[in-house]
Amino acid sequence: MLTCIIVDSGVSYNHPLVDFHSLMGLSLEFSHDKGILCSNDFDDRYGHGTAIYNILQDLKNEVNIINIRLSSIEDEIIDEDVLISALEYIEKEYSYVDVINLSLGTTICERRQDLYNICKRFDDNGTIILSAFDNEGAISFPAAFDCVIGVIGLDECKKIDDYVYINDSYINIAAKGGIQRLAWKDPSTIFMGGNSFACAHATRQVLKIMITGVTGRKEVLKKFKSLAVNSYELRSEKPAQKVIFPRNGRLAIFPFNKEMHSLIRFADVVPYDISKVYDLKYSGKVLSKTNIVMQDDSLISLKIENINDIDYDSFDLFAFGHFGESEELISPGFRKKLLDNLEKHNKAVFSFDDIGKLSLSYHNVYCPAVHPSDVFPDRLGKLFRIHKPVLGVFGTSSSQGKFTLQLKLRTLFMANNYSVGQIGTEPHSELFGIDYVFPMGYNSSVYLDDYETVRYLNSLIYSLCDNDIIIVGSQANTIPYDYGNSNRFTFKQHSFLMGTTPDAVILVINPYDESGYINNTINYLESFGFCKVIAIVVYPLDIDDNWKRYTHKKYPIKTEKMAIIRKRFADRCPTYLLGNLEDEKALFDLVIDWFS
Repeated sequence: MLTCIIVDSGVSYNHPLVDFHSLMGLSLEFSHDKGILCSNDFDDRYGHGTAIYNILQDLKNEVNIINIRLSSIEDEIIDEDVLISALEYIEKEYSYVDVINLSLGTTICERRQDLYNICKRFDDNGTIILSAFDNEGAISFPAAFDCVIGVIGLDECKKIDDYVYINDSYINIAAKGGIQRLAWKDPSTIFMGGNSFACAHATRQVLKIMITGVTGRKEVLKKFKSLAVNSYELRSEKPAQKVIFPRNGRLAIFPFNKEMHSLIRFADVVPYDISKVYDLKYSGKVLSKTNIVMQDDSLISLKIENINDIDYDSFDLFAFGHFGESEELISPGFRKKLLDNLEKHNKAVFSFDDIGKLSLSYHNVYCPAVHPSDVFPDRLGKLFRIHKPVLGVFGTSSSQGKFTLQLKLRTLFMANNYSVGQIGTEPHSELFGIDYVFPMGYNSSVYLDDYETVRYLNSLIYSLCDNDIIIVGSQANTIPYDYGNSNRFTFKQHSFLMGTTPDAVILVINPYDESGYINNTINYLESFGFCKVIAIVVYPLDIDDNWKRYTHKKYPIKTEKMAIIRKRFADRCPTYLLGNLEDEKALFDLVIDWFS
């Protein structure tokens, strides 16, 4: 005789639709101090478990149905510690179980590996676990595990014996989850729908299949497919093949433009030895030095050499920065010639620009790019809920030090023994040891629509949840300056905000930004992002507030103006100056305090 365990809220003893004489069960109460406390009182105080049992009750003559009441269950959401403890109890106290019905789960799972491990042990021993997905549409656990049958409700399933087979590593079965008549606690019957009831219907069918002699999760799913009213094949997860580049060693950089400046500025944290700096002879920088060009004597001083005199034996990785149309006009065909020579000398290349756009292809060239093939399948819009703090850095314009701020925060966190997960939007983010790059800025190589962007970034953020904190940084301005031209619209920034869902945001502004625009940006971030702007950071260079501003000549912000900006936003959030060591340390302390 098969054995099925229902882990839920128990069963109402005196319910008119429940056969009291066939009831079996117990109650488990979890205590952090005392562990699991067991009793024989599994009377349902809620109603949910009664509904689940009633769906399976007609199999009671062929299946031993054991109800385990968890006192802490509420609205199908359960604490992961309680669920893990309950499964450990079942594993220890029952010699063998055929099926476990979990019409519940959790979307926040910090002990994901522990929960997966025990589900996997059951699966390896032949026990089939069915679990319902979150009713709000998020990815939940253990339903999403590959060793568990994850169940959703679909309108396509009109009858209790209608099923849809879904070939996916997360979602496996759809069943009747629409409004239906259910046994309940008070009142005794209720009309309700949800994935939990679809899970019970799927469990009922699993038991009926197993009664015929079919065993094992994979074999049962095959039988489900033959019985289903429909089946769906979600695209398999096969990321695009990318060239692997060395993560350390000697690094040569070219050309010496704005993007390359950050590699010099943070040379002490870059996991490379910067051995060569090259530029075109027309740039006016050749024979000068890095610290002189960047006007900062505290930086490393490397000679800037002519790219025509490249020494192929002096580096292991060649960082090829953005090579604009002006450079190509000065040296027609130069890019292709240089890449040809680098491949001839068997040198790995990290190209900021996607050379695929130029119909160029090389075996040794890595281009940070994101394609639809890199994105998880669309599982009815399901996303991960993130359980680790996410700090966002957004801004009011381009070229205002957002990436510099991210690197400084990264350095401070790591120096204080925090583990940092990070997504950078600058193409060379990975050269700093940052986990992922989403190159949506200048000459973007992100080839996703808005929905794919959200899905992709959400999966990246979730993969970083083993860290203490996650840092993300956007590009350019956050909201449009004007609505007279669609090229000024910030679609990418909006999708980035939706996909990364930061809990707290640091807004980088310019000294000359209008107060109204800054306030509107903060309002947008806090309303659309469901986050809090906890600080403003001021870019340290200002421009004249007259006709000279159109020359784009900048000079250090005056102390008096910085004081005015601090006072202007004092009621909203604290304001700090980028590049001021005391301010940067105070900002770091603020972030720690806020998340604490």
